[in-house]
Amino acid sequence: MPRPSQRSRRRGSARGSGILSTFGIVQNPVTANLINFWPARIRTGGAVINNYFSADPNTYNSYNGIAKIDHSFNDRNTLSVRYYSGTGTQKAVVDSLAPFTEYFQIAPSHMHNVALVYTKVISPSMVNTLLLGTNYFLQTFNDLDTSPNPGAAGLNTGVTAATLAGSPTLRISGFATAGARSRSAVSIRTGHVTDTLNWTKGHHQIKIGGEYRKALMDIFYEANTRGTFTFDGTRGPWAATGSTYTSQQKALLDFLAAIPTNSSAQRSFRGGAGVSVTGSFLQRNYTQNSFDWFVHDNWQLTSALSINFGVR
Repeated sequence: MPRPSQRSRRRGSARGSGILSTFGIVQNPVTANLINFWPARIRTGGAVINNYFSADPNTYNSYNGIAKIDHSFNDRNTLSVRYYSGTGTQKAVVDSLAPFTEYFQIAPSHMHNVALVYTKVISPSMVNTLLLGTNYFLQTFNDLDTSPNPGAAGLNTGVTAATLAGSPTLRISGFATAGARSRSAVSIRTGHVTDTLNWTKGHHQIKIGGEYRKALMDIFYEANTRGTFTFDGTRGPWAATGSTYTSQQKALLDFLAAIPTNSSAQRSFRGGAGVSVTGSFLQRNYTQNSFDWFVHDNWQLTSALSINFGVR
């Protein structure tokens, strides 16, 4: 897929304006500002296809640690506490048409896990183990650079929330994309209580236990809330001129004239809030409660034969 840089766009803009004039159309002033939503450092190539190659690397970091404490109160009571923590700072391409760092997806993650195990020797043949555990996971996703300001550029998307700062998705067929990822996140919190009784009776080693678990999941996907504008060259009067103009030129002309494929979005270039944001729930909360129990027996029939059976 050809990816002309922004200098290509500027040179093409001058020529495109000349083509626009043949149809009695002038360049929309908003699109002239939107060119700045593509990083300045990639606007150095000539007005030819494949004039920019990105060598920006994907980066992944992971930092983890575990702490564990064991304590014996006496011969019959012991306690073990374990804590795990992890974090990551991933940064990588999420859209092949936006292969430059500014629109890489960042996905920092945070994990915490705590487990407390209390073991009590009730008798020489009976031991009970109580486990309390909790787990936390959070990962967010967004464009690395959220500084582009549609409102300041004159593009009225109707989006004013600070959490939605950044470029809308701007797609010009045959060119690089600006704005690759809207904000989203997933948070999971889980807690559980597990109790297991181990009982040795004659040739039987019996385990009886149960567990209660509660999970809370908070998910939000703000896809398309910044708006998505696609310019494919099929909307302007030049679309019917056969092979007079290339498909890239037609797409660029649609962009210069501010004629996206979604006709209602055209109002955003003319002062009206014309972008349709997602109509589904942006945030979903799930709660799951579960309980299970089990009985298991290891029956030693002879020194060379044992039978394991149980129910859960």
